[in-house]
Amino acid sequence: MPSRNSFVACALLLALGASAAGAQVFNQSDVSGGIVTGSEIWSGGYAPPLGSVIRIPTFTTGSAARSFSLNTGLLAVQLNSATLRNQLSLGAGFSNASSSEAMIVAQSTLYDVMTTTEAAGTTLLATERLYAALMRGNDAPNAATETRKLVEALQGMIEIGKTVSPRFFNVTAATQLRSANAAYNALIDSAPDSYIASPPPELVFIRAALLQVTRKD
Repeated sequence: MPSRNSFVACALLLALGASAAGAQVFNQSDVSGGIVTGSEIWSGGYAPPLGSVIRIPTFTTGSAARSFSLNTGLLAVQLNSATLRNQLSLGAGFSNASSSEAMIVAQSTLYDVMTTTEAAGTTLLATERLYAALMRGNDAPNAATETRKLVEALQGMIEIGKTVSPRFFNVTAATQLRSANAAYNALIDSAPDSYIASPPPELVFIRAALLQVTRKD
């Protein structure tokens, strides 16, 4: 059973852009290595000819953009196989009540949300399933708003990762990554202790997914 501290610790790492070393990156106790600051992953400053500064989120280096693209591709493979389920144990945050069937459903739902950008058909159903799953047991006053922000920020992230190129600003991808991290942190920060003590499997998969895409190899 996870403590709030373990989830909040993850939230802080995500806010800074976690650096996870080794293959076992999904259990909080396995997250090691230095912390990559947010400014090392995305930034937002360029000066147009008139001299005013416009703030837009971008990846700070071609290497950071390349890592995000590679990591989202790896995440797609993991979510579409048993790899991620096998790496996520009870110690990584699943309650004893979480069955293997529930884990399969949670993983499949997150895969559908993160691999499709069109808000129609199967994807719309998947986003609503993810929203409903994350809402179970969360009676915080702003739970609906924070959960909706997180689901929307995750939608299509893997597909957008395919478009990232070290040669360009990649504003869309950088914005989405920053929004997803912020939404996850806000949800964890506002959730009641009972929700953190027995989180839905979907939340643990989201944590694992965000740790994966913010890796800096």
